[in-house]
Amino acid sequence: ALVPNHALQLLTHKVRRIFPREDVRPADANDVVAYFVQMLKAQARVLARRFQILISLTGGNDSRVSLSALCEVKDRVLAFAYNDHSPKEKSSCQYDNAVADRIAKVFGIEFRRLDLESIPRSLWDTIFQNHYHQHAPWAVMKYLTELPEGGIHVRSNLLEIIRERNYFRVAAN
Repeated sequence: ALVPNHALQLLTHKVRRIFPREDVRPADANDVVAYFVQMLKAQARVLARRFQILISLTGGNDSRVSLSALCEVKDRVLAFAYNDHSPKEKSSCQYDNAVADRIAKVFGIEFRRLDLESIPRSLWDTIFQNHYHQHAPWAVMKYLTELPEGGIHVRSNLLEIIRERNYFRVAAN
C-alpha cells in the first residue's frame, strides 16, 4: 500500500513523493488539523447532497474520526456493524457492536447490525478473481441485500494508511 502522493519505482523498489513538487513548509499542527477538519466536512456535505452515506462503525479510532467528519450531515448517515457468530470472533464483535450502538445513539444516527453468513461459492470465486485481499468477502451479500441502494460506503481506514507506511518506521527509530 502506498501513501497518497507517492509512486513506486518498479525497477528499484524505491518509493518517491510525486506531489507536492516543492518542499513541504513547516506548519503549525493546530492549523493543519483545522484545515483537514474543514476539508473533510466539506467533502461530507458534497457526498450527502447526492448519496446516503454508509459507514461501518466499530468504535475504533478510524470510524470515530470518519463519523466526526459527518456530524453536519448525520441525517444522511446510516452506520452498520457486523455480527460474526463464529466462536473465534463472537466476543470481539459483541463488544464492537455494543460500543458502536452506543456511539450511534449518542450521535443520533441510524445503526444496523449485519448478520454474517456464508456466501455462494460462485460469488466467493468472483470476489477473489477481482481482489487479492481477503477483507470481509462475506459482507458483499449483506451490502447488496440489507443496505440502501445508491448509498456510498465511506471507508474508515485513514489511520491504517498512515500507520502502515509511517508508524512502524517512527517506532523503530
